[in-house]
Amino acid sequence: MAIVKGSLRWGANFVGLSAALHLIAPFLGGFGGISPALAGLGIVYLVMAYGLYQNVRWVGYVAFLAMFIGLSAAISNIWTPGPVPGWLFMAISAANVAAVIALFIALWQSRPEPAP
Repeated sequence: MAIVKGSLRWGANFVGLSAALHLIAPFLGGFGGISPALAGLGIVYLVMAYGLYQNVRWVGYVAFLAMFIGLSAAISNIWTPGPVPGWLFMAISAANVAAVIALFIALWQSRPEPAP
């Protein structure tokens, strides 16, 4: 089975959603503490989402690992008291789970056929 153009699009959508949620953290939790780090990660995730929209396969593998690691970090921060609300970490966790699933499905299909 060949991978059709744009097969990483669902993963890109969820990585972009996670990036947007990271970028609003400073506005919800103030510009101190963990919020600037979340905003920085949001920018990195936006770059990854752009690469996924361009259907760059190696970016998919990097994004898969980043979303998986980010999922564990977000889950560990849900009940941690701090300036960023716990519901934002729940939303980030949900977006990361969706991204991991979409990227897993897209990446572990058969390799694309080379163009003739």
